[in-house]
Amino acid sequence: MFDIFMAYISCDEGDKKRPILILEQKDKLVSAFCITTNDENESTQTGLYKITEWQQAGLDMQSYIDTANKISLPISSVGNPIGKLTNYETQKLIDFLEK
Repeated sequence: MFDIFMAYISCDEGDKKRPILILEQKDKLVSAFCITTNDENESTQTGLYKITEWQQAGLDMQSYIDTANKISLPISSVGNPIGKLTNYETQKLIDFLEK
């Protein structure tokens, strides 16, 4: 839980490889939040959590977890792990989700 993987996500532009935060796995499906570097709407978008320890989490740049849109994916679309949220970051995210 709270591991970061690369996955193919279907969107308007077609399938796009992007990082996701795995929340749980059941059978052949995973529940996850998408991770984005797009902070254009960071101050106005509800549910966008800023990862402060993004380098320790295995990410290449400042990133945000889109907690407003939980997705479900087949495990076959999930690629290799790239990192994991730190204990500190995990607790901050849990606090954020409980608000």
